[in-house]
Amino acid sequence: PQNWPPRSCDLTPLDFFLWGYLKSQVYVNKPTTTRALKEEIQRCINEIQPHLCKMVMENFDKRVRMYMQTVEAICPMCYSTNNPIL
Repeated sequence: PQNWPPRSCDLTPLDFFLWGYLKSQVYVNKPTTTRALKEEIQRCINEIQPHLCKMVMENFDKRVRMYMQTVEAICPMCYSTNNPIL
């Protein structure tokens, strides 16, 4: 298991995927005004394909499972299939 802090950005799809992805796409066209920036952000969001969202959510699920395994390994009493605290 890998150790991640409880509030790690690795545990939220918006932080570990969306913001970095948008930044890499939005600045390709180098918007020069606030309006152009907003339009680029909207364009990039609209162009996100369903298969990409599916891959992100599968990866998110994998990360959550790894986190839960870590918690269980560190503190078996904190999490069990019979009585989950988390």
